[in-house]
Formats: sequence, C-alpha cells, structure tokens
Amino acid sequence: MRILAVERSGLYYGSAVNLRNWIEHYVQAQNASVDVLLGESGEIEGHIKEAGANVTLIGLPGFLNRYGKKNIKGINGMFNALALFFYNFKCFFSVRKDYDVLVVNNYRSAVYYLLFLILIKLFSKSKIVIRFQISQTPVKIAFSLVKSIADKIIVHGTEGYCKREFGEDFEALDKVLCIPNPVNTEKYKFNEIKAQQIRRDLQIPKGAFVFLSVCYIEPRKGVIQLVESFKRANLKNCYLVHIGDHGSHQEYYDKVLASAGPNTLFLGKKSNVQDYYSCADVFVLNSAYEGMPYVIVEAMSSSLPIISTFSGSNVEVVTKDVGALIEYNDDAALIETLSYYAKHPDLCEKMGQKARDRVAALYSERVYFETLAEVY
Repeated sequence: MRILAVERSGLYYGSAVNLRNWIEHYVQAQNASVDVLLGESGEIEGHIKEAGANVTLIGLPGFLNRYGKKNIKGINGMFNALALFFYNFKCFFSVRKDYDVLVVNNYRSAVYYLLFLILIKLFSKSKIVIRFQISQTPVKIAFSLVKSIADKIIVHGTEGYCKREFGEDFEALDKVLCIPNPVNTEKYKFNEIKAQQIRRDLQIPKGAFVFLSVCYIEPRKGVIQLVESFKRANLKNCYLVHIGDHGSHQEYYDKVLASAGPNTLFLGKKSNVQDYYSCADVFVLNSAYEGMPYVIVEAMSSSLPIISTFSGSNVEVVTKDVGALIEYNDDAALIETLSYYAKHPDLCEKMGQKARDRVAALYSERVYFETLAEVY
C-alpha cells in the first residue's frame, strides 16, 4: 500500500503527533510505503522520518502559514489566494498520481491544499481521507468545503463531540468516522523510580501533593486562571508543575509568570513528558476549548485523575469516577476542586487506577488501529 500524507505545518504537537504514530504503525505493521508532502520545515520533519516516511518539502510562501484574519482580508486576501492557487498546482505536478490513499492531516491543511485535493480527485484514483482534530468554527467551514471531495472523513474525538460539533452533517454522511485519539499505554504508565527521581530533581518535599499541567502556554489554555486559582487556594505542601512552551506568546507568558505563586514550577518543553506524569497526583487542563486532547488520555493512562473543563471530548472521556469537569472561567469551582483533591489523596489514587482501566478499554492504540482498519 502506498500512502501520501499532506501536512501544512512544521510544528510538532496534536495532529502531528498522531500523524507520526500512525505512520510508524503502517510502515511496521502493514509494510506500507508512506510519503509526506510538507508545507513547512520544522520539528515534525525529523519525527516523521524517524517513523519511516519519506518527506518532500514544498514550502508554502511564508506569509501563508501565519495565523490571523488579516490573511483573508482585502489586498492580503487577494495576493494570498493567488499565491495559494499557484502553490497547489506546483504540488499537484510534483507528486506521483498512483497512491492508494491520500491523507490530509488536519482541517487547516485541507483548506490550504483544497485545489490540490480537487485535482487529485479529478485525475487520480487515490482514496482521499481527511482528518479533523480541533473544536472551533473554522472546522465546520472546512468540513463543508471538503465533505464532497473526501472518500472518508475522520474526526478525532468521541461520538458525542462529533455530533455536537457537526450535527446533522455528521449523522447524515456515511463517510464520516469518529475515532477517539489513542494513547500508548505501555509508554504512558506510572513509574515509581521516575516519580522519585523527578521529585528529587525538582526539590519537591517528600509527601507533597503535586498537580501537573501539560499544555502550550497561550490564552485559550487558561494558564493564567489556573496559576492564579492555585495561588488563591493557598494549599499547604502542594505544588503546581507546568510543562509546555509559550512559542510566540511572550507577553502572555510574562503575565503567567507574574501571576504565579512560589510553589508553581514552569519547566518548559520536555521530550520525556511521560516520566513527569509519574511524579504527579492529579492532572489539570483548564482550556477554553479542545477537540480531544492527547494529554488527557496520556495522564489517565499514567494513573492520574483529571480536572478539566466541559470542552470537546472531555465530556465523554472524563467520567465522574476518574475526575471532575468544571466550566471554563469558573475560578471558584477550580479553587474548590483543587482543594478537594489535595485533601483526599487516597481517593485520587483510586480514581487514577480507574482512569488507567478506562483508557486501556476505550482509548488504547490497539483499539484505535483496529477501528482504522476499515479506512486504509
């Protein structure tokens, strides 16, 4: 089987991590040949090469990879549309036309390569699969653009999330498949040795209670609200550890640092994040919106109970026996929940065990790839 995957961005998180994992699976388990058409150089390139894919870099004009409405307004929109038109033709004439499957990795890539997809649909026999990851209005716009082009649309999240986001379109189309994001349960599991080592390295006292948050530091992740709520809770012998980069959000990051109390630790980006789950007692993600965040199932697989918001697939994934969901921007509820968990460590341990059992049954890579078998 020959597969061509298309990815606009060079960043490595979210859908890019999933892309790398399924490339490795299909190269090793299915003996597939996988090529990746990449629109931007970056960290993702090394990861997908490591997974066994061949990479063709056809760089987008730099301004096309910037976020913001200014790219589609006025004269900027005209120039960008023209540049994108020629870029799509360049991609079409630069790749083979005999792939069995063409996979578009996320909704932004689907929009950027829309003309390329139309040309493939017209002049190739490749099966077109488009993957969606995140919950926001642009996803719905992209969905409406590509639903007639794609042979299969994969929405990464729970079925309840899919129905809430796409409504009648989801239920009416046989070509839509809803699959929760998976986790490698062997990689993400509690490790006592790593737990003790990391606590020593971070100089966290023995017996301290640790909340862990793993996310990109940007406004929609609600990091300021989390660190302020933790400080206001004034919990004795408790620590909040945050892992994640801030990228271009320097001003927001400065505000986060200014809001944090003395027992809040910012560790930046970590390549061995799976080890840090072991040092924690509870995982916290305070996002305004999500699709289905990997960090939730990674933390659950690592035997951690969850505190998160009513967003995306969290509603189905985080049941009452494995964690608590609160409304975004409800600081009082967040403080109350942090305080309750810190005062009930035995309950947290029991909930963490149930969280791992739930992940193994519903969100493991084994379950994920068994479901994907009908697509590729």
